[in-house]
Amino acid sequence: MRSPLTVIRVACDLLLKEASLDTKPRKSIGKIRRASVQMTNLVEAFLLMAREPDRDIGTSMVCVNDLLHEEIDRARLSLEGRRVELLTNFANTLTVTAPERVVSVLLGNLLRNACTYTDQGSITVIIEDQRVTIIDTGVGMSEQDRDGAFHVFSRGSQARPGGYGVGLNIVRKLAERFSWSVSLKSSPGQGTTAVVDFCDAGYISPARVI
Repeated sequence: MRSPLTVIRVACDLLLKEASLDTKPRKSIGKIRRASVQMTNLVEAFLLMAREPDRDIGTSMVCVNDLLHEEIDRARLSLEGRRVELLTNFANTLTVTAPERVVSVLLGNLLRNACTYTDQGSITVIIEDQRVTIIDTGVGMSEQDRDGAFHVFSRGSQARPGGYGVGLNIVRKLAERFSWSVSLKSSPGQGTTAVVDFCDAGYISPARVI
């Protein structure tokens, strides 16, 4: 699966170097490239989850702020044409020791969910201490939908076309693999709040260094 995705990404890079390329096709090619990067990250996450828990995996020091900026740039494209404001409030710099693609997939899935189910209002991404919080003003979930949200192939009563009900299940499994916690708070018509607690993370705030 990684081989054709690499071909797509490289082909997009070559096309984007063409100076004669018009704005509209350049924008479309950029979307294809970003989608191929997201799919590559997802494949890598699946491969990691398939490995034995005690098997050595490559990790590095990841700046969550930087990854979120990248995911937010991608999310803004999906919000085109909607009256939705994407806001950030980063109180400190948050770092975790993990594979970069795992953190990207986990946060990217939560952010895409917020974009999918928010037709107007705002989506706010907050970093505070060791937590990332994503708050949307979307359609929200019933208690029953919320309880089953992390189950594989779960499709809630407000499900939108194009999904397969695996995104939040992947989020939960990745979080469990690295001993992080993920929680959802939601009510119908009141939006959803997703919180990721990177329990073992380090962070730098204006007041102190941890």
